[in-house]
Amino acid sequence: MRDHFTTGEFAKLCRVKKQTLFHYDDIGILSPDIVARNGYRYYSYKQLETFYMIVTLKELDMPLKEIREYMDKRSPENFVRLLESQAVKAEDSIRKLQYMRSYINKKLQITKEAIVIEKEKIHIEEQPKEHFIITEYSGSNEDEDIDKAITRHFNYCKELGIQSAYGIGGMIETENIRRKNEYRYAYFYTRTEKLSVPGFFSKPRGEYLTYYDPNGYSKIEEAAAKLISYAKEKGSRAGKYFYEELALDGLSSKRLYDYTIKLSLQIK
Repeated sequence: MRDHFTTGEFAKLCRVKKQTLFHYDDIGILSPDIVARNGYRYYSYKQLETFYMIVTLKELDMPLKEIREYMDKRSPENFVRLLESQAVKAEDSIRKLQYMRSYINKKLQITKEAIVIEKEKIHIEEQPKEHFIITEYSGSNEDEDIDKAITRHFNYCKELGIQSAYGIGGMIETENIRRKNEYRYAYFYTRTEKLSVPGFFSKPRGEYLTYYDPNGYSKIEEAAAKLISYAKEKGSRAGKYFYEELALDGLSSKRLYDYTIKLSLQIK
């Protein structure tokens, strides 16, 4: 019996409760190697590998019912088929986790930058070339129309399998601000790495004026006008669009609409 363990000892080795082993025995996926006359149950060290295989399959979301069905029909050939199918699932899980890590890290970077940046002040920064999926907007400035358009844009990106940690932004034609003092969306956009999909647009690399406004949308027209005036004072030509995005949104603000908005305007 030196190479066997009581239920409690085996449970400690596997770092589970004894009830887990009792349950696995009840459903027929892992039973004790020996049941003594006095009812004591003993597990072999050779069953450790079986236990860890069960744990691995569970972590890949394989139901215990399917594990039991495999155990009833196990053979070398069936084991190969099982491993091959689970290898595909593992690769899929790795891709999902890598995406989640990338998403969280980017969201962390955006939030930290928005916390430390000086608000309501014009900054000059070099921005890289970026790729967007855009959808045109020709509706009114009423919140209801804008919300519906953003929802359509979101669903379109979802159909393409595109999601960004930056969320959905808006493009506003500079001339509308300059001539009409009208803050009207021309497009909504989402950043993407997919370069061959309908609605593709490249935001040019270059020098941009940026402004972080912690007042939500209440003073956004004033912020845009300030950027145009600043560009004019510096003798620079403003780009065709303002790029609006949320630097701090409802996930980081105490109240839903306490947004910090980042406006960017290219200058040449």
